[in-house]
Amino acid sequence: FVCYLYRNKTKTITMNTISYPSAEATAKKLAERIQQEVEKSEVYYLALTGGFPAIPLYQALANTPIEWSKVQIYYASEVMSGQQKGLHHLVAKAHLFDKIEIPSSNIHPINTDNAPEAEAERYAQEILKTLPKVGGAPRFDMVLMDMTKDGHVAGIFAGQHDIFLEEPIAFANAHPSHGDQHVTLSIPTIEGAKGLALYAFGGEARFAIGDIINLLPEAKEYPANFIASRCPWIYLYADAESMREKSYSIY
Repeated sequence: FVCYLYRNKTKTITMNTISYPSAEATAKKLAERIQQEVEKSEVYYLALTGGFPAIPLYQALANTPIEWSKVQIYYASEVMSGQQKGLHHLVAKAHLFDKIEIPSSNIHPINTDNAPEAEAERYAQEILKTLPKVGGAPRFDMVLMDMTKDGHVAGIFAGQHDIFLEEPIAFANAHPSHGDQHVTLSIPTIEGAKGLALYAFGGEARFAIGDIINLLPEAKEYPANFIASRCPWIYLYADAESMREKSYSIY
C-alpha cells in the first residue's frame, strides 16, 4: 500500500497490509491482534468507529476470547444528526456489546442528545480524565477506523485534513454534502494512538484503496491516505474484494 507524504513533498512509503480472501478471515486476524494486545495490558483503551461496514469486525471480536473486563471502549466518531444519528454506537451494541460480557461502565459512548459542539467538549474532557497521557496528550492503545469508499476517516471528510490538524482531542464537524453533524477525534489524537488500523470488507472501498495504491491525484484528498502517510505504524486489514484495484507487482 503506497501513500503520499505531504507538506510540499511527494514521496512514497509502504503501508502494512493484511489481506485474506474473505471478510471473516481478515476480521478474525485483526480481532486476534487485539486479543493478544489485551492479554499484555492491565487496561486496554480502544476506540471504535464505523457503521454497517464494521459488522464483520464486531462479529469477529465477539467470537474471540478477549478479556473484556480489561477493555475501556470509546468512539473515534459518532453521527450526531440525520437518519444515521447514533449509528456507530447502535451497530456496536447490536453486534458486539450485546454478545459479550463487558461492564457497562467500560463503554464510553458519545452522547447524541447533546449539541455537537458541547458534546465534543464534554467527550474531550472525559478522554482527558480517563486515558493515560504521553506529553500531556491522551493515548489510546488502538483506534479502529473503517476505510470508506470516499476515503474519509471517522468524521473527517475529503479535503478537510489540513483544517483539523490543530484541533484538541475532539471536535464537531458537518458532512460537506448532506450536512449531518459528527463528533470525531482530532487528527493529533488519532495519530497519538499506539496502534492504528483501517479495515475494509466487501469491496466498497476498493476504488479508494486503488487510488492510493496507484498514486492517483484523487488520493491526496483522502484523510485515510493523509493519516497513513504520517503514521507508518498503521495497518490496513482488507479482504480480497477490497484489494481488487491493486496493480503493483509486489502483490
